[in-house]
Amino acid sequence: MSREEVAALGCECFTNVRGSQDRPVGSVRSSVGSVDIFDRSSTSRPGVPGEALVANERVVTGEQSEAVVQIGTCRQSLGPLKELLVQGQRGGICLLVSDASAPVSPGISPLVPAIGGLAVLGTGIALAADGGGDDPVWFDLGDGSPISR
Repeated sequence: MSREEVAALGCECFTNVRGSQDRPVGSVRSSVGSVDIFDRSSTSRPGVPGEALVANERVVTGEQSEAVVQIGTCRQSLGPLKELLVQGQRGGICLLVSDASAPVSPGISPLVPAIGGLAVLGTGIALAADGGGDDPVWFDLGDGSPISR
């Protein structure tokens, strides 16, 4: 894949490693501070050196934290408050890097300030509704359950 095609996908790096939910595609090479890995169901585990990564997992760094991830020929450094998505795409792996919205506690996806009543979660979308008080009530659009903040 050309650099232009990789850029058009939004990838920081693309590698032809074929991955699955059962087969690791790479690993955390180094980490300092709070580094967590989230699987597709938002279950987290520590992002320690040597920890294997599979397709569609996320690596999230906290404040004053950093990590280096190796996926095939891609070596990606993450500074504080960054999120890396190891996305299976076009027969390979696309590394997508973005700003993390807030430090992440294990098992909890941070809420991003809402625009028009919607917010992006680390794993989905939430809807804010007027609960009659000073604070809105947040609902997970995935299962409709209320979210406590």
